[in-house]
Amino acid sequence: MLIKNQSAVTKAEAYLWKYALSKKQILGYTFRRQRPIENYIVDFDCLPLKLIIEVAAIHIKFLRMKKKRSSVKTG
Repeated sequence: MLIKNQSAVTKAEAYLWKYALSKKQILGYTFRRQRPIENYIVDFDCLPLKLIIEVAAIHIKFLRMKKKRSSVKTG
């Protein structure tokens, strides 16, 4: 069983892929996205560098707190 849902790509992951990791944009290294490694699906990996990149999503509770704080300041 894989831990992470492959179809759930965040905006941060999409941005990182488009503007930094795709098409050998970083020193000519090839990165792959959403790859299974053992029981996990990693966001990005680069085999020659033995590098795995995980993009952390912002927790929804944090966003609610931020929204609440801004409404208190303005209202």
